[in-house]
Amino acid sequence: MKTHQEFHGRRDKGLDRALNRSGTNCQRGSPAARRKNPRDGALCERCGNRFHHRHWSLPEPRDRPTRPSWTICPACRLVAGHEFYGRILIRGAEAMGKADAIRALVTKFAARDGVVRPQARLVSLTQEKDGIEVLTTSQKLAHRVVNALLRAFGGKAHFAWASRDGELTATWTW
Repeated sequence: MKTHQEFHGRRDKGLDRALNRSGTNCQRGSPAARRKNPRDGALCERCGNRFHHRHWSLPEPRDRPTRPSWTICPACRLVAGHEFYGRILIRGAEAMGKADAIRALVTKFAARDGVVRPQARLVSLTQEKDGIEVLTTSQKLAHRVVNALLRAFGGKAHFAWASRDGELTATWTW
């Protein structure tokens, strides 16, 4: 069977453009994630997560290296610096009446989600005079928490992404 180039006698313009990566500079992701990657097998000295195959994961006891290199993972840096990429604003009179149940749901959901995604964590959960503010290390965790609140309590959600730094501000009103 002939290839596309043999059949038409030329390469497709789209294929040429897809294979040409010159002049690209990918600046996606958080500044913490864009830092130089540590050595494979490195362990975080604060949370114990392991850097393996270009991503951070929970450590397996059998996979613990004999002489690990110690570093600090991006999530621990964000939490220590009180930096965030997801902000959840919880508003409404009914929400304030059930503030304890909402805080319990948010912390339980984040802890359960942390088993699968150890770099997605809560930075802070604070009570304010007009609602509750939750800060997370990732946009996706904030989005998933708001969806969990919608499933559990109902209400309305509004999502707004900032183009300059990729921060998500999610407002949940009940």
